[in-house]
Amino acid sequence: MKHSTKDESFVAFSMDEDADNIYMSAYGGIDIEEHWDKTTCCKIPIFASKEEIISIINSNIPSEIQNKLVYAEFVANAYQFFKDLRFTYFEINPLVIFDNRVFVLDLVAKVDDTAMYLVGKKWGDIEFTQGFSRPLSKEEKYIKELDKNSGASLKLTILNPKGKIWLLIAGGGASVVYADAVANLGYADELANYGEYSGNPSRSEVREYTETILNLMTKESINNQKKILLIGGAIANFTDVSKTFDGIIDAFVKYSEKLKQTGVKIYVRRGGPNYLQGLNKIKNAALELGLDIEVYGPEVSITDIVDRAILNKEIESGVKNESRIHIV
Repeated sequence: MKHSTKDESFVAFSMDEDADNIYMSAYGGIDIEEHWDKTTCCKIPIFASKEEIISIINSNIPSEIQNKLVYAEFVANAYQFFKDLRFTYFEINPLVIFDNRVFVLDLVAKVDDTAMYLVGKKWGDIEFTQGFSRPLSKEEKYIKELDKNSGASLKLTILNPKGKIWLLIAGGGASVVYADAVANLGYADELANYGEYSGNPSRSEVREYTETILNLMTKESINNQKKILLIGGAIANFTDVSKTFDGIIDAFVKYSEKLKQTGVKIYVRRGGPNYLQGLNKIKNAALELGLDIEVYGPEVSITDIVDRAILNKEIESGVKNESRIHIV
């Protein structure tokens, strides 16, 4: 289709914290930045009705736009497409309207892999750029697939498969604290993995996640040195600690002999809904399986647990003994 640059227009959509943005301009094509001052931006409330969306769009269409009726209808439909596919950014440039027909000449879209489990099938075969400038390991791919099909969050990055310090942490914030605490003691090179499980995952999801880590951890011993497994998190708001610990215990049962053969010492620190029940479960399971473990509640800080695990420091005596669940 032959057209003049004067026929080119522009429309784009982006997500914001409290609203979506729609950008509209009668000036499209490669020179859009030079005409950015002529671009209008309107905000669409997250829960706006279809009628409200159409009204906001009509009220903000630039005066220079020709055939406003067709343009407005197209923008409204494109915005719905943007929302349905959970794009974080969607731009059509240039957009040409000719003889009441719309022609999309070029477009760009951005997606966030956190929405993969919701609309991944609609996106098709998309491969996301990975961090750390390396291909994913078999185990990382497995956890990513598990995460993609779950409403919970399951993340795993292998840093040093021969490291002696392994993390099984609930919550993104807590995972940062544990990793930083290990690094601050000068043991960053010994940190084997980084990741987290959160969002109240199911028992089976936690079991699969834990088994993946235990399998990696017990592949080989390191010169008869003990390996350390830190199981913990902050104080959960809604994740059922007892339920997630059931998944961890299931994995313990499967890997108990390998854990003992590899020389793994386990440190548990957790708080949140049903945490006492969960801590008692994991304590009793460890006793029955003969695992080397120490179990603490939220009265002991994360940094104290890391100091205890790596430097063998005593837990401060200020902690009330009657509130501590502790196995030596």
